[in-house]
Amino acid sequence: MVNQTISNPPALCTEGNAIIDPYCETISPLDYGVLNSCIKETFTAIDRFEWQAVDDILQMRSKQLYREAGYKTFEQYCQHELSAWGGYRRINQLLGAKKVIDTAQELGEHIKNERQARPLLRLVKEPEKLKAAVAIACP
Repeated sequence: MVNQTISNPPALCTEGNAIIDPYCETISPLDYGVLNSCIKETFTAIDRFEWQAVDDILQMRSKQLYREAGYKTFEQYCQHELSAWGGYRRINQLLGAKKVIDTAQELGEHIKNERQARPLLRLVKEPEKLKAAVAIACP
């Protein structure tokens, strides 16, 4: 398993109706723009870490490392170890999204999360149609 460190600046924290800046330890009035940015940054980080988890999941499955813990199948591993994150069903959704992104090649960078890839999964077997669909949907 490859360990990666992804550095993120400390997030701005809110307390009541104020924002606490961890860099200068000041408190400023809560502002829509700042709070909205914090929310978007948090969701972006969640998506980024989800994709990182997919790479690790693929290694777990392809190398059958789950057998070291006594699991006979990848599905058993997912259901027992990853149930808090949706278990086997969620893992299949993430792996399907990875297929969509890989099949779309350079256009795959426009797909930001699994939810965007889900409706495109049925086009994976038709790469040209998939790329056309992604191109149409891209802003």
